[in-house]
Formats: sequence, C-alpha cells, structure tokens
Amino acid sequence: MILKYFILYTSNDGSFKEFYFKAKTYKHLDDRIKRYCNGLISTNKFGIVTSNIDFSYLREIDLRCHPELNKNDFAIINENRSYCLSEINDMDI
Repeated sequence: MILKYFILYTSNDGSFKEFYFKAKTYKHLDDRIKRYCNGLISTNKFGIVTSNIDFSYLREIDLRCHPELNKNDFAIINENRSYCLSEINDMDI
C-alpha cells in the first residue's frame, strides 16, 4: 500500500500548529478528520483535542520537495482511540 503525506495546519486562539499525517488518500484522511472534528484524534505519535481548533487546513505534500521531513515524521490516525464528542459523552467513566 502506497501512502501519501499530508500536513494539517490548525489555529487555536491565534496559535498555529502543524501536524504531519500519512494516509491512503486525501479523501480518506479528510473523512477521518471530519469524523472526529469535535472530539479527539489519536495517532501513533500524538493526540489532538479537535474541539479546541478554530480553523484547520489540510494539504498533501511531496516529500521530495521537503527534504527536511522524512517518512518517520508522519503519523497514522488510530481509529480505535479517536472519538467524536458524542462517543465521549456515551462512555462510562
């Protein structure tokens, strides 16, 4: 399986961050981000509290154009540990 590489730019109260993802397609990653847009995205490298994000922008990149990045810098969404707000509210804690 060939993976593509993406950068998710986020803004929260004027603070900007970049998150590096790899996925099968843009649509696949975009769908996952939209699914958990009001909750928590967990990856093999980091977690994002998405309910705190004011604005985000996703773009695909070519690693050949970004020699400062390598494949190990990119994370995959762990869907077993990512939740939308309604799933979090339904949990028995």
